[in-house]
Amino acid sequence: MKKFLALSLFIIIIAFAACSSPTPVASQKVVKATVLVPVTVPVTRIVEATRVVEVTRLVEVTRVVKATVLVPVTVTPLPKPTATPTPKTAQRVKLVAPVALTRGGVTVMVVDGGCVDINNPSFAKLRTQDTWKNAKTACILSIDVKNTTKGTINVFPDQGTVQIGDEQIELANFLFDEEGDIGGECLAGAKKHGLIMFAVTRTTYDKVKKMRLVFSGPADANFNRLGKGYDFTLAMVAK
Repeated sequence: MKKFLALSLFIIIIAFAACSSPTPVASQKVVKATVLVPVTVPVTRIVEATRVVEVTRLVEVTRVVKATVLVPVTVTPLPKPTATPTPKTAQRVKLVAPVALTRGGVTVMVVDGGCVDINNPSFAKLRTQDTWKNAKTACILSIDVKNTTKGTINVFPDQGTVQIGDEQIELANFLFDEEGDIGGECLAGAKKHGLIMFAVTRTTYDKVKKMRLVFSGPADANFNRLGKGYDFTLAMVAK
């Protein structure tokens, strides 16, 4: 009896297991199915491409109707053009170097000097004076006088004559324009300094290459001549 019950139970378990297993069936018709599967297709035509895509294998392109491709480009800037400097026009001419002459124990030195255009603002007041009305150029000379004698002397650089080109200029006409007391008495062992200003009517300042300054030599207190006259040649250079 026990063996019969055990065999019956075993048969029931096998039958139940057989009923619960799925049975494969053949599909006769699929009405609608949406399935995402990876596919590999050959590329034969690209109508338009505006995207950057990543290709994992080599493909053959037989025709490209329109393609927009982004590629890296290295841009080298053009060198900036080098500007040609415009030469500056010199604003004045200047004494190249001081010049000194000694006569009868009296040394006169032209320390500095130069010429500028008469329209320079520094000469605005002078242009209203009669002696400056026809001027093209204004000139200045800085002069020292040193008396090494034991007595009083007289010397007059501010009453000399200047020559520039073919023009002769009498400095006595510009006595009221000078600065300092360069002309006249100079005591024993004394030194004097002054500025002489004068107008040039025929030559523009940039054409002044040199000038000549001449005046009488020194005299003692009784106006006895102590030496020959002074004759300076002054070279000028554009600055």
